[in-house]
Amino acid sequence: MSLTTGVHSTAQGAFVKAFSIWQDKQRSHLRSTADKSIKGAMAIEVQWSETRAKLKADAKFWLDESKGDVSVVITVSISSNGKISIERWNLSQQSGDPFPTQTMAIERLPDGPRITGEMKVNFCDIFLRDKQAAESDFEISHDNLIEMADDVWLELDLWNAARRGSTP
Repeated sequence: MSLTTGVHSTAQGAFVKAFSIWQDKQRSHLRSTADKSIKGAMAIEVQWSETRAKLKADAKFWLDESKGDVSVVITVSISSNGKISIERWNLSQQSGDPFPTQTMAIERLPDGPRITGEMKVNFCDIFLRDKQAAESDFEISHDNLIEMADDVWLELDLWNAARRGSTP
């Protein structure tokens, strides 16, 4: 059973929005494959009030059980204090366990947000072919992350206020 809160759906929507803007720019340059479809190979998991073990199991599922259809797994984790972590996962060749290969995070601090790390996914890892001249890799900019975080933090404030029985 999956319970989706406003925090969860806001984070998912914000990430999908950033990806969709990038993807729309690519689409105008994408050439159709022989079967006239554009195939992507990325899965996004959003974690809100789930354990790290569950997130790792979800990453393993997508990388292992997709039989190669998914080559990129990105997770978005939201902590109760508002820290948002975005991670890209791969499978270990030795153990077969998933591990994060890239991490980007934003923390909500009194003097403003603090961003660490970066997130860049090669075009060929998503579309399973080399990029052409007008195409680009997918990258989450600091501005993208701040925009996502502002939406999530607003929803988190509303959720926390509702739990306390007050208004933000």
